[in-house]
Amino acid sequence: MDLTNDVPDGKGFAIGYHDDGSVKYLYANDSTVNADLPAMFSIGMDYQLIEPLKLSLTYHTYLDKQTGWAHPEDSPKEIDKNFWEFAIGLEYDINEQFLVSTGYLHAETGVNQHYQSNLGFSLSTNTVALGGAWKINDVFKVNLGAYYVMYDKANYTQYQGTGLNTIAYEETYLKSTFVAAIGVDITLGGKK
Repeated sequence: MDLTNDVPDGKGFAIGYHDDGSVKYLYANDSTVNADLPAMFSIGMDYQLIEPLKLSLTYHTYLDKQTGWAHPEDSPKEIDKNFWEFAIGLEYDINEQFLVSTGYLHAETGVNQHYQSNLGFSLSTNTVALGGAWKINDVFKVNLGAYYVMYDKANYTQYQGTGLNTIAYEETYLKSTFVAAIGVDITLGGKK
């Protein structure tokens, strides 16, 4: 799947000049970018350990290496291996009204330093989550959840310039994410 940029004249984000003096844009008009969606393999299971306690396991892998994301032949390869993730979760029914849950997910990126940029980067992660639900009645259930994602730091030595004017510098990629959510399940036409 190729996407074509449609940028009106003079409305692009200028990042410099070409050798002929024309403006160089970050996303040039009529340039194409490959946006293939990778195939995905996923497997999971739920197992009732004891009556109020359920265990869930999942594994996913995305076949990134098989997409057409690669740059021209003379460019360095950006993807070393396929992205994969593994998750484990526990859910405990306190009673008919309340349940609590927790989980852990590890995701392993497959890209190398040629993929990373300050416009977009991929890091391996470890995520922990907590959740709960309150069944108010047969129609309404309130769900609460939160998770915290810890990204693995990546340091790369980069080079700018050519010949004697080459300068080495260090790029570091790191972030963390915290999300909290609340939701309401509404069941219509359920039990009488």
